[in-house]
Amino acid sequence: MVNSPAEIIDLEKINLGDHAVLFYKEEINMLNTAAVFIKNSLENNEICLFIDTAPMHKKIIKILKVLIDDLEYYLDSKQLLLLTKEESYGDPAEFDSDAMINLIITEVKKAKKDGYQGLSITGELKGVVDFSGGKEEVIKYEWKLHDKVFKKYPVSALCRYNLNQFDQEVIKAAIELHDYIVWEGRLNDNPYYIDPEGYKENKVEEYEIKSWLENIDQYQKKEKNYKRVIDRTRESSKEFTHNSKKLFTAFYNIASSFYKLKEYNSLQNNFTKEIISSTIKMLEMYDLYTRGHSENVAELAVKIAEEMDLPKPEVESVYWSGLVHDIGKLLIPLEILNKEGKLTKSEYEVIKEHLVLGSNALSSSSSLKKIAKYVRHHHERWDGKGYPKGLSESEIPLVSQILCAADAWDAMRSKRTYRDSLSYEQALSEIRKNKGSQFAPKIVESMLKVIEN
Repeated sequence: MVNSPAEIIDLEKINLGDHAVLFYKEEINMLNTAAVFIKNSLENNEICLFIDTAPMHKKIIKILKVLIDDLEYYLDSKQLLLLTKEESYGDPAEFDSDAMINLIITEVKKAKKDGYQGLSITGELKGVVDFSGGKEEVIKYEWKLHDKVFKKYPVSALCRYNLNQFDQEVIKAAIELHDYIVWEGRLNDNPYYIDPEGYKENKVEEYEIKSWLENIDQYQKKEKNYKRVIDRTRESSKEFTHNSKKLFTAFYNIASSFYKLKEYNSLQNNFTKEIISSTIKMLEMYDLYTRGHSENVAELAVKIAEEMDLPKPEVESVYWSGLVHDIGKLLIPLEILNKEGKLTKSEYEVIKEHLVLGSNALSSSSSLKKIAKYVRHHHERWDGKGYPKGLSESEIPLVSQILCAADAWDAMRSKRTYRDSLSYEQALSEIRKNKGSQFAPKIVESMLKVIEN
C-alpha cells in the first residue's frame, strides 16, 4: 500500500531527542515519509540532513516542492542539506560508526551556534552490510547514537531500513534500538525497545528479557490505571463521554475554522479573537478552574513574547496556543478534574494526559497542527523533569516555554479547589526561585519585566 504524505500519521510528534526507524518495502513510501519528516524539521527551525544517493536527491526534491512553498530558501540557506553516502560516511566498505557519530556531533554543534533549535537527520546505511564486518558496524552505530548523541545533544533521527535489503538480524536490532517505529504510514510507540546498554555490553538476551517485561508491565499498568479511574467515575459521570465529546467537537470545529480563516486574513483580528474566546467559555462550563484562566494565560504569554521582540507570526501563535492550552481537559472525567482535595497518584496520571489528548486532536487539523505541538509541551521543564516527554532546555519549543511560565503564574495567583491563591509577592518569589529549573532563564527575565511593570 502506498501512503501519500497527507496520509502519514503522527510523524510531527518526533521531537529533538527522539530516535525513530522507518521500515518499508516500496521506495515511494520511504520518500513520502522522509519528505514529511524533513518538512516538520524545517518548520521546527532545525537543520535537516537527508543522506542518500544523488538520484534519490532528485526524487525527494520533487516531492518537497509540492509540500514546501519556499523550498529554495531552505536549500540556499543550507538549512536543508542533501548529502550523498560518500559525503556523510565515505566508502560503504570502510564505514566507521565513530566517524559517522562525530559528523553528527559536529553538525549539531554548528546548528546550535548558527541559532537553530537542533539537528534532524534521516539516512539509510545501504551497502554497508554487504562488506565484512558491515552488519556489526551498523548495529554498533545504532546503539552509539543513543550513548553519544541523544543523551547529550538536541538531535532527532529517522533511520530507514528497506526490508528487502537487510537481513533479519539487522532488522531485529533496528527494532530493538529505536524508541519509535514508522510502519505502513504511522508513527508507533515501540513495545520491543530495549536498553541500548544490552548491545553495548554484549548482553542482548539478558536486556531483551528485562526490557520486554518492563514494557509489558508499563503498558498494562497504564491500561489498568485508566480502567480503574474511568470505572470509578462512570456512575457519577454517566454523560461524560457523550457530552464532553460533543463539547470538544464543537470547540474543535469552530477553532479550526477560524484559525484557518485568520491565516488567510479573511476576518479582522478582533472578531476572530471574540469567536475563539467564546468557544473557550465551553471549557469553562466543564472545568470550574479554567474560568478566565485560558485568556489570562494567553494575554500574559503575548506580553512576554512582545517583551522578547518575537516576530508577529510567533506572537500570534503564542496567543492562540495560550487560549487552547488546556482544551484536552474536556476529555478528563469531571470527578477528577473538579475534585476537592489532593489527587491520588493514578488520578494525577490521568490529568497529565490532557496535554496529549488535546494535542492529538488539534494536530489532526492542518490549520491547528502548529499550535498542537506547543500545547503538547507546555508542562515540560527547563531541567528536563517535566512531562509528557521530559524535554529540556532548547528541546522545548520556545512558545511552550512561554506558556509554561504564564500558566504557572496564573495558576499560583488563582484559587484552586485544594488551596488558596498565592499573594503577588509569593508568586513572584516562586518564579524567581524556579528560574533555570522549571522555567527557562530568558523567559523569566522577560516575564519579570512584564509583571513588575
